[in-house]
Amino acid sequence: MVDLAGIYKYRLIAADTAGNFAYSTPLYTRIHDMVPPSKPSKPVAYVDTTGIVTLGWNEHSEKDIIGYNIYAADGNKRSFIKLNAQTHRSRIYQDTIGTSLLNEKRYYFIVAVDDDFMRSPPSDTLVISRPDRIPLHRPSLVTTGLARRHPFNLLPSSSRDVVRHDLWRKAGTQDWQLIHQLTKIPPSFTDTDVKSCVSYYYKIHAVDDGGLISKAVDIAEIAAMKSQLSKPELSFTKMKKHHPYFDCRC
Repeated sequence: MVDLAGIYKYRLIAADTAGNFAYSTPLYTRIHDMVPPSKPSKPVAYVDTTGIVTLGWNEHSEKDIIGYNIYAADGNKRSFIKLNAQTHRSRIYQDTIGTSLLNEKRYYFIVAVDDDFMRSPPSDTLVISRPDRIPLHRPSLVTTGLARRHPFNLLPSSSRDVVRHDLWRKAGTQDWQLIHQLTKIPPSFTDTDVKSCVSYYYKIHAVDDGGLISKAVDIAEIAAMKSQLSKPELSFTKMKKHHPYFDCRC
């Protein structure tokens, strides 16, 4: 019984009583390995800004590994396809992905192949984020142009990877100032930190999870009105000879 897989040579030997020997033609046979290799361990993946993905994994302890197959998919629930046409001999593999697709993630796993072409279970699945080159849909402002406390509506970006909206303001020729970072868009927004008779300018930008910032569609101008006058206070003091003295304070 042979315990180890491999190629073995057999031949028959005939012997007579005089001590002569005759050898048969050698017969070669292969004992196949019926145990698949273990899955590739500790796979890692890195992606640069140009869309080049570099995969790597640890060396196998089995000595009969002849290479690897690399699989990828653009969704965890989609069918994985084999990237290499022939068995890949190295433990490093590079893939190039498009940066203009809407799929934000790409998934990979690796399978080891031994010299009996037995395949290992898949490695742990790797997930990489696709470099974001798609411009964000621009948010916008809806205003009346004239208000006492600057109420207006914010129309958020429709891009699905937006994480916040930045609202900016400036007065006259002053520099732009970030006044609010909004993770949720309210039905309406009121700027209470304004001065009367001053024109203010507003713009809004969307920011996605990759740090991309949208352009501002419009710059809204709003003129702050004077606050409403307070009600006058009327008081009087009774004087001699029954002539009251009135004091009106506004």
